[in-house]
Amino acid sequence: MKETLTNPNNNEKPMTLEEAAKYLNCSPSTLYKLTSTRKILHYKPNGKKIYFDQADLDAYIFQNPIKTVDELDEEVNDIMFANQKKKVAPMRKVAKKKIVPIKNKKENN
Repeated sequence: MKETLTNPNNNEKPMTLEEAAKYLNCSPSTLYKLTSTRKILHYKPNGKKIYFDQADLDAYIFQNPIKTVDELDEEVNDIMFANQKKKVAPMRKVAKKKIVPIKNKKENN
């Protein structure tokens, strides 16, 4: 008897390991490794055959976006503006990338 499953979130049929591997453009063994290390959401209704929901596969694909240069510039500007409001002491680099605050002349006396 062939299993028939439906996803409670939508009416699409769940994908098998082979279908999901084709959708992700990877080998079934790579996808199986992701399931065994629990790095990708999957379902095992009877404890054997593995199924995937397309929305879960899409979430896996889009989980780590790389920011554009404009987004990074905006983030840096936001941080610098916030630091100006807080009047954070300027920082300087010391040997081997260690960062320490610059002491004011008043503090040295």
